[in-house]
Amino acid sequence: MTIVDKQRTRSLMEKGLSRLQRQGFLLPEPTRKSLELRQKAVEFVARLPRRNDVCAIVLTGSAVVGNSGKGSDIDLCVIVKGTASPLRKHDFDGIVADVQEVEESNFLRDYSSGENAKYLTHIVCLYDPTGVFRRLQRKMLRAYYSEKEMAKETERVKNTVEEQTRLGLNLMRQGYLCEAAIPLDSCFFEAASLLIRRQHGVASINLLLDEVFRIGKALGRPHWEKCAIRCLRLDCSPHAYRQLIVNHDRMLSLMRRKLNKNVSLVRRMKRLKFKGPLSLCNILETICAETGAQQVRDKVERALAAKRPHQAGLCFLYESSCDFFIFSPFFYLKNANPYASALEICRQSVPDLLKYWDGDAREEWKAIMRADRLTRSRLVELDNLNGEILCFAHRVCE
Repeated sequence: MTIVDKQRTRSLMEKGLSRLQRQGFLLPEPTRKSLELRQKAVEFVARLPRRNDVCAIVLTGSAVVGNSGKGSDIDLCVIVKGTASPLRKHDFDGIVADVQEVEESNFLRDYSSGENAKYLTHIVCLYDPTGVFRRLQRKMLRAYYSEKEMAKETERVKNTVEEQTRLGLNLMRQGYLCEAAIPLDSCFFEAASLLIRRQHGVASINLLLDEVFRIGKALGRPHWEKCAIRCLRLDCSPHAYRQLIVNHDRMLSLMRRKLNKNVSLVRRMKRLKFKGPLSLCNILETICAETGAQQVRDKVERALAAKRPHQAGLCFLYESSCDFFIFSPFFYLKNANPYASALEICRQSVPDLLKYWDGDAREEWKAIMRADRLTRSRLVELDNLNGEILCFAHRVCE
């Protein structure tokens, strides 16, 4: 007995897509591949056996946004009562279907507040017998784009960018170019995300650059495109990006071996209560798993196949930015103080955190974030670009 009727699944999906499309959250003309994946997702879900613990099934990713291309897969999230199973990959008529289970309590907690609500702009329901997901989605999107929440987010981003810019420029003046890039890169993501939110653009991280370029042209700032590609170190050849895949695989392989040798340290790290970006260390084991490496490979290869190398560069930039915060607590406990508190680790400077990394992992990480392309002039240019994007985001809100 299957979990749901195919016609009912298709109807739910089409209603969800139509609602998100009217709000401007999806691309107006989805690719042929996106349309194919949507249909395949309906067929895949309609064949799933009935389970009493499944609360809802949702489709997310490029198939919903509308920018799927060669090699794109089906991304499904299954919301369950009780314990969730790890990510599973299925071969469905020659297409990979990634099925990620999430516990209902965790899903409601993660998407009922904060920035995670933006991901609801590109999620559609395929199975929702009680309507719990659809109610949450409508409620959270109304709140997320309300003037009150917009004003709060604008103030938060403004303060964050000011603080991180001071940190980045100070590190640059001291000659720490690699360390300076970490806060300045994060400022770009903050400012760009705010601009896109203010313009009700597509909130997918995979389309962040495209949306910034599109909005920039509409605002009379076409130079944002070349400027961002240059100062974010996205001007690499396809061959160079394929070499970075090798570096990334090697780094995660190194990390898996280190985690296996330091099991008790990992357990202690997970018990620490971090705040801010370092809280990402809780997903350390998930990021280092082979499935995580494969997802990065797939994204990069899809971008290169579509002849969009800057998109491949954005993938590595985002991964390296996150990896710094994911790996640093582990290395601090391993090489500085195994009994350190979360507060002690959070108080360390960026150079000090990076100093305690094992040398082999640090060199691979530097290659991935393209540290060899960092110069003072590029960092200054990035700071100017961040300030300009943030300025225009303020103008939109006024």
